[in-house]
Amino acid sequence: IHSDASQSVRSVEAMLSRVTFRDARVTRIKSVNIEEGVPRTAVAEIIVVVSMNLEGTGRVRAPRFVKVFFTQQNDRWLVRNFEHYDVGVGLRKP
Repeated sequence: IHSDASQSVRSVEAMLSRVTFRDARVTRIKSVNIEEGVPRTAVAEIIVVVSMNLEGTGRVRAPRFVKVFFTQQNDRWLVRNFEHYDVGVGLRKP
């Protein structure tokens, strides 16, 4: 996680203690766009299916459309932010 990561990314770290992931699969890479600059940044749009156990809820399977925002630091791409939506958002034509 990038040191300038948004508060939403940091809040996910706290939520993860209540989640046990069983399986996560990228089922489609919709796009990856890299912006040249200093530092280089990228946005990946993907469709994922996640199977997890939620504390107090049980097992959940959730397909999601996810946008992941990266910043390159040295030779590594670090997550700066992300957004996730109902999978239907990612299946719509631009």
